[in-house]
Amino acid sequence: MRRDAVRFVESSESVVIRDLKPETTEEKVLQALSKVMKDDMKMLKLVQSFEGSKTVVIKVSSHDAVLLEKVGHLVMGLVRCHVTVRKQQSRCYRCHGFSLIASACSIEDRTNLCLTRGGAGHMAKDCRSSPNCVHCQAEENVAY
Repeated sequence: MRRDAVRFVESSESVVIRDLKPETTEEKVLQALSKVMKDDMKMLKLVQSFEGSKTVVIKVSSHDAVLLEKVGHLVMGLVRCHVTVRKQQSRCYRCHGFSLIASACSIEDRTNLCLTRGGAGHMAKDCRSSPNCVHCQAEENVAY
C-alpha cells in the first residue's frame, strides 16, 4: 500500500457484558460472542465485579454493537448476561465541551488549559489534582 493512500477505518464501539459467572474465562466469552457476531472483536478487559460475578468489556464493530444492543443479553451456559453499549461522545479540543467539534466551535478557546481541572500552565497528563468539570468546576460533573 502506498504511504499517501487513504485508508478506511471502520468505527467501533465498546460493549459491556455483566453478570458473568465467576469461573468465566476469556475463551468462553469469545466463543459465545462468535455465535452471535459476524465481525472480529477485541477483548479489552475481564474483571471481577459485584458479589463474585464478572464483567467484560469488548471492542466490536458498530454493526455488531447495534446487533448486541438490540438483543440486550448474551446466553453463556445457563446464565443470561446483560449487554449494554457504552455511548461515547465526541469532545471539542478547542473548548473541551461535548457533542461539537473544534472547526464549528465559537466558545472560549481553552486549548492551553488542563482537561482534568481547567488549570493553566500544565496538561492533563501532568496534573496531580482530583478531576473537576472544566466548565463549572463541580466534582460531580466530571465527564469520564
